[in-house]
Amino acid sequence: MACNGIGDSDNDILGLIMSDTLVAGSETTTYALASGVLLLCQNPDVYAQLRSEPDRYMRTFVEEVIRLEAPVQMAAQNVDRISR
Repeated sequence: MACNGIGDSDNDILGLIMSDTLVAGSETTTYALASGVLLLCQNPDVYAQLRSEPDRYMRTFVEEVIRLEAPVQMAAQNVDRISR
């Protein structure tokens, strides 16, 4: 089974899947971290609360960063045919 002409073994295909997963995970993590830092810079009162009691506020802050600035903003889909 060939995968875009790159390789024909299961190991080659698995390697491509793992590579894509690691890259995608890295990009979304980087975006989420940058968004969190930006939100803290824009909201110094939140930054002060987070610094004063990280055990109390960190989980909520992380959840809000992901909710407000989702690392994946949009997923595009292509339709080849309409099925009924």
